[in-house]
Amino acid sequence: MTVNQTLLETTVIAYVAERVKRLVKSGALATVLAKLMADQPSEREARTALDRERRELEAKRDRLENALLDGTLAKDRAKVKLAELATGLERVDRDLHELRLVPKRTDLMKERDRLLKLAGDFGARIKAADPIVARQLIAQWLVKVVVHAPSGKGGPLPVDLTLRNVPAVGSPLAEVKRSAGATPALRVRGRRCSPAACPPSCRG
Repeated sequence: MTVNQTLLETTVIAYVAERVKRLVKSGALATVLAKLMADQPSEREARTALDRERRELEAKRDRLENALLDGTLAKDRAKVKLAELATGLERVDRDLHELRLVPKRTDLMKERDRLLKLAGDFGARIKAADPIVARQLIAQWLVKVVVHAPSGKGGPLPVDLTLRNVPAVGSPLAEVKRSAGATPALRVRGRRCSPAACPPSCRG
């Protein structure tokens, strides 16, 4: 199967640009970004909870050590319990360290504004971009493209696109939630790639 690469790229670019325009105009992009920010736990609350857990674990460790010293707890039993508490304290310390790497809310707000501006300017930016920059811009939204064989000889090529609802590749917002929810995707079936089916913006 032979694919006209230039025609395929212009078809994909035109559709992605239209999709981004709809996301901005409908407010869907702003809604998804707001949800991502809401999913981000408060650094202060998380730190408070971890500090409280560490104090509780340290208190349990102190009680076990006292019980061991006064003979009310067997040495073998104490050894197992103290090892469990040590593991818990190591985990808390590790979580506290990783908490320092979590983006601050002010940084996420700046990133939200940047992504909204990026999406709002997407049409103009992609139109003015050279091929290399255009591919970089599209990669922020496009997950994958699957081209199927035409139903008949010389017919248009059906193209499946999987798109993100948030251009969060390499963004701090992508770290908020690494699951699919961080960069929700939409699969669009049945796009047609041919000079006749391509949008006017592709053929101009």
